[in-house]
Amino acid sequence: MYNYKTLHKLINNGLCYAYMDINNSTISLDIDTRKYYDNNSGFHYIEFSENVIQFPLGENLFNFLSLPDETLCFLQNLSGENSGQWDGLHENDEEQEYLASLECIYLYILYYSFCRYTLSLPYRTSLINIKKEFDFALNFCCNTSFLPELSALSALEKYYIYNELYNDNYLTNIKKFERNGFVFLGSNTPVHELNMLERMDCSNEKYRHYNGQEPIIDKPALSPKVISELKKLNVSTTVRYQYDNLHGYLMEELYALIQLNVQVKKCGRCHKYFIPKGKYATEYCDRVLPGEKFSCKKLAAKQTRKAKVDSTPILQEYQRAYKRMYARVTAKKISQKDFKEWSDNASHERDRIIATYGSTPSIDIIASFKNYLGNR
Repeated sequence: MYNYKTLHKLINNGLCYAYMDINNSTISLDIDTRKYYDNNSGFHYIEFSENVIQFPLGENLFNFLSLPDETLCFLQNLSGENSGQWDGLHENDEEQEYLASLECIYLYILYYSFCRYTLSLPYRTSLINIKKEFDFALNFCCNTSFLPELSALSALEKYYIYNELYNDNYLTNIKKFERNGFVFLGSNTPVHELNMLERMDCSNEKYRHYNGQEPIIDKPALSPKVISELKKLNVSTTVRYQYDNLHGYLMEELYALIQLNVQVKKCGRCHKYFIPKGKYATEYCDRVLPGEKFSCKKLAAKQTRKAKVDSTPILQEYQRAYKRMYARVTAKKISQKDFKEWSDNASHERDRIIATYGSTPSIDIIASFKNYLGNR
């Protein structure tokens, strides 16, 4: 049984926050709290998130699914009788002890909150139907012995099939899971045979009488051919979100960049932010602006080289000779082999002359290199 003081702390300031750490398979429940301090001018406070309890992933789901229907029915009636009456205090110690004994923190924190009425809802979202649907979905996706014919598939791939077949089980169907940032499933391998299967929802004549009042938990009939095709599934996940304001969309991108530890720079040419690629330093982006043929990075390199050539007489002479020799290759007056041999020798001489000219600039050095290249 969970500790009373711990559970009471969770609901003392309203609903707590749940944080899921997939990598470590844990869930943490935190509350917003304040720390007061005196800076000699009066009392002030800072707000921060305080971790109250942490438990293994799956623990509270498993605990809920193990509760007898009689217990859930009693809790539903109890929630209905006291709905709207909670004033921030436990009704009595016996009730507190009973709710803690259920060992499902989610039931506890919802009962002692203004969301208590959700525990007393009838029909489709009754506690018994919630248990029935989640129990079926958990087995379908995560229990290899439940559908042995699909045991070769991952839980995610089986969940994709579940979403396609059990459209009316909306409590566990990702298409109906309404929250910002929910996981969206997609398959890169369309399975035509899946479309030939009978849907396990109200579109099927067999389940018309359900009217969506309770989940459908019958196993699907899978032929060997369908099973063979399902094993080719390649399911991927992404995050889908929708806002009615600008800052919501912007915050999604900003937070994603922060999570990925992305470094950005502002392009020195178009002045837009960009994400540098590779490990080398660059101040220019790869965007090709309207009206341009090349990216900012390439245009900047061309501009830098032109500025270097314009400021170096040796490079100017080399460029003149290079263009002349390249034109001769294009006109087939010399072979590619001869051009390469000339280019290798000329570039080697260019580098040597530049080093000499850099230490002792002289008109005679320029004239000598010009004569070597055959420039007029």
